[in-house]
Amino acid sequence: MATARPRFASGIPPSVTWSLSAGVYAFVCATALLAFLLSPVSRALGPGPAGYRAAAMAAPVAVVGAVVWWAVVERRGGRAYPLGAASGLATAFLTVLFWVLVYAAVWGAGSVPRTVDVVSLAGSLIAFVLAVTLPAGVVAGVALLYARRRLGGES
Repeated sequence: MATARPRFASGIPPSVTWSLSAGVYAFVCATALLAFLLSPVSRALGPGPAGYRAAAMAAPVAVVGAVVWWAVVERRGGRAYPLGAASGLATAFLTVLFWVLVYAAVWGAGSVPRTVDVVSLAGSLIAFVLAVTLPAGVVAGVALLYARRRLGGES
């Protein structure tokens, strides 16, 4: 016997609403981080005014954040803080990986000189960005999970 899915007042299940909210929240956090703490990095890698540059570079985190939040927290139905931390960590890591792949595709292997200095500079930049974004992602994920537990919706 098949069971009917529960109906929600808005027609959108809370898990979808929270996943979309997680994407928006991650975008806002990433934009603020890029505009203030990582502004030298975003200035070096992207053109345009600082606010627009930070928002453009943070744009992928909205999609990545929503998908990761759904996969790690909502799909499992878990409300444990380590899941929120893992979600924020994975969101930050996957977004940095996305930009590394984009810049590698744009610049291509042929246009980058194969010297130790360039490789070590790129590696240092990636390590610096990861060192800043990974802890920020963990904090943002735990904060969002706290809000999810307090404001709830169905389990």
